[in-house]
Amino acid sequence: KLIKSMSISISEPLALIFNQCIENAVFPDKWKIALFKIGDETDPNNYQPISLLPSISKVFERFILKLNQLQSFFDSNNLLFKSQ
Repeated sequence: KLIKSMSISISEPLALIFNQCIENAVFPDKWKIALFKIGDETDPNNYQPISLLPSISKVFERFILKLNQLQSFFDSNNLLFKSQ
């Protein structure tokens, strides 16, 4: 809800970040944080990774998925010239 309510003010900075990520093939480290659940420290079964990916990274994931689907569509229908 927060991201939706701020969408107009954050869309341009996010577009810049997303484009840089794609251009440099880099996913920001801060967007892939994971923690570990700890119980009895002697029991290895208590060390289970719990992913806490920020909401923005989920938006970026969906963006990349759609970008890949769009690229596949263009490729399969020969809609782009080789120089594009």
